[in-house]
Amino acid sequence: MSIVYPEELIEELRSRNDIVDIVSGYVSLRKSGSSFKGKCPFHTENTPSFTVSGDKQLYHCFGCGVGGNVINFIMDIENLSFVDALKFLANRVGMILPEKDGHADKKKYEEKQIQYNLHIDAARYFHKNLISNKEALVYLNKRNISTKTITKFGLGYAKDEWEGLYKHLLSKKYSVEDIAKSGLVLPKKNQQNQFYDRFRHRIIFPVFNLTNKVIGFGGRVLDQQLPKYLNSPETIIFSKGQHLYGLNNAKNHAKDGQLIIVEGYMDVISLYQYGLKNVVASLGTALTTEQAKLLNRYTNEVIIAYDGDEAGQKATLRALEVLASVGCKVKVLQLPKGMDPDEYIKKHKMEGFIHKIKKGISLVEYKILLLREKYNINTTEGRIDFTRDVAEILKSLQSEIEIDAYIQKVSKETGINEAAIKAEVFRNKKIRTDSLENKTGKIRNTIPYKKDQPIKRENKAIVLAEENLLNALSQDLVLFQKISQHIQWEDFTEEIHRKLARIIFEKMDNKETVIPGQILDIFKREEESRRVAAIFTKELDRELIGKNIMEYINTIQTYKIQSEIDELNQKLKSLNGEKDTETSNKIYIEIIGLKKRLEDLKGN
Repeated sequence: MSIVYPEELIEELRSRNDIVDIVSGYVSLRKSGSSFKGKCPFHTENTPSFTVSGDKQLYHCFGCGVGGNVINFIMDIENLSFVDALKFLANRVGMILPEKDGHADKKKYEEKQIQYNLHIDAARYFHKNLISNKEALVYLNKRNISTKTITKFGLGYAKDEWEGLYKHLLSKKYSVEDIAKSGLVLPKKNQQNQFYDRFRHRIIFPVFNLTNKVIGFGGRVLDQQLPKYLNSPETIIFSKGQHLYGLNNAKNHAKDGQLIIVEGYMDVISLYQYGLKNVVASLGTALTTEQAKLLNRYTNEVIIAYDGDEAGQKATLRALEVLASVGCKVKVLQLPKGMDPDEYIKKHKMEGFIHKIKKGISLVEYKILLLREKYNINTTEGRIDFTRDVAEILKSLQSEIEIDAYIQKVSKETGINEAAIKAEVFRNKKIRTDSLENKTGKIRNTIPYKKDQPIKRENKAIVLAEENLLNALSQDLVLFQKISQHIQWEDFTEEIHRKLARIIFEKMDNKETVIPGQILDIFKREEESRRVAAIFTKELDRELIGKNIMEYINTIQTYKIQSEIDELNQKLKSLNGEKDTETSNKIYIEIIGLKKRLEDLKGN
């Protein structure tokens, strides 16, 4: 019997295998706008037309028409079945797939759904507490956090009570076992099945995953208690090392291709309120490789803006190394000692913070800066030790031009001869060469071609209007609400567009996030899958799309009405010669009404 894996397991596998990481193992990709481009591995081409979207987790070639999500890519590139592709990806990230029928994981899936529901109920409880608690509101007001921002981040308050949340969740009919599994309560000593709240008398920060589900909480004290911050423990839906606070929002606001990473919840919220919406925070832990990969998925460059104290410097160094190891371009925003981003932006406003970002320094510059603080280069011994340590840093660089630039700079600072520094750098330096072969032994861009003839499709105005409309409304709830006042999914003319529109409309109606990579699995036929991938990977100017929305809607409505008129005219022709005046008159009246609607649309 073939193995059937639950969608929850497949989605976890997709989310842990970043498509940009996967594809770049086979294709040389370059950043292009919000996506990446390269030469298609499935057909011969000179000009890159193969697009990979990290945000949407899709690929599509505008030359030969191939497209899909990360699973489709591995199936095609490695010539694997669906199940074998899953095993390939699972092995890559250290996941173990069940050997027997995957429906055995149904219990785990149901447990997760219960926890998602429980956490959103807890978040609503905390938020309601905040709105009615003067002390908590005064605290946030002193921190200059507005009501609008409180709502945006779903901030809450845990009452100074031992069992407030626990009793609330019991009243919502959650079992004691499920409440205990949430980690939001702790067992009372020597009292079986008795629990008390983990968070008490704290401002509460809900943590959202990339699909906007509440998966955990952070709590900050209102007084001088310790610990200052308290976080949810690891649960079936929450692992601190695999999530970033605020990324669900920041991934859509990567300004100038940048994301800023800070240390704390309040830093994210404060910077957001001042207009910097591309900010995330690690969740009370040192930055992990998984978190770095998440950042690399959504941005060209990461700006580290940790606190300016000694602990912040150590955290910055660790983060720099981790981010560099996954291929991130990184810069450090230097804050004065004793200041955090929240304090700095309040004092120097948005302009001052932007200026700091522009003056950000690289990993190598930051390491050299710390060495300057460590050694006294006014002494001979200090200059020697400083230069030796700098040489060790430069040994890790691959670009001789970059090495030479730093050598010149250090030579001017210390007075030590450039040739001597260069000799120190290249002494025992291992020369690395990039192999042409990728991890699976295949040479990039020499994979056997599957399609040498591009798939051409008639580019009707109605097709273009529907494709652009589907792309736009899947990314913007406000836009969806505007569009849905004029048309519904049934109004789309092409069958595949109707199918896709129905999925998007249903998700948007339920306030669910549209995940293109996930939706693609619903379309099993290859041609359907390709067309959906092409729609989602379109690079559209959002401002221009906003201006053209009504034109797209009118095009669809016009096409639909004209089709109805054509059908009625066919009915009239079929009645030719028959004495059925009453039926003919009814059809004529319908046609007149439809033509009037057409004229009204043209007048808009």
